Amino acid sequence: MNLFLFWFMETSNFIDGKTVSLCPINKDHFSLYLKWQHDPEVRKPNCNRAASMTIDQLKKEIERPRPMGPDTIAFEVCYKPENKPVGTCNLHSISWRDEHASIGIAIGETEYWGKGIGTEAIQILLHYGFRELDLHVIFASIYSPNIGSQAAHQKAGLKFEAKLKEYVLEGGKYYDLYTYGITQDEWQTRYKQHP
Repeated sequence: MNLFLFWFMETSNFIDGKTVSLCPINKDHFSLYLKWQHDPEVRKPNCNRAASMTIDQLKKEIERPRPMGPDTIAFEVCYKPENKPVGTCNLHSISWRDEHASIGIAIGETEYWGKGIGTEAIQILLHYGFRELDLHVIFASIYSPNIGSQAAHQKAGLKFEAKLKEYVLEGGKYYDLYTYGITQDEWQTRYKQHP
């Protein structure tokens, strides 16, 4: 899944956390998103899976009609103390019929790694997905080299569910793909939320 392909939100509202806000994707920040997408340090833990694009290609992809309706809802991750965009996140592969979705997240500003920003963004996405969209279960698929993403998802409450052995070949080496998940009931119990 390319974490940098977006379905625009129809609202200009934020979703606020303690130190993180999730904001609608900003067309004025396309060059920043592409910088993150092309950064080898950001791409490496994801086995370099993000597709290389130009700004024009990104705009064309975003503006492309989607006849079946949105299956991705994307946000910019903003670090509130500095009012700075530091990454993107989304709920993608949304099945409205089966009430499930997957999380995608990329903190593109590497100096902000390890500060809990990813964990908080995931927690906000879970709240949005379960409370606002009434999803039943939310998953994340993470390549084995991406230790930081695994830790962030676990801290946010997702549990390890499966391993696909040697799923991807990168640089002459095979890597596993891990799946994490959490149901709405598990999330409500963990965060003492009520429907």
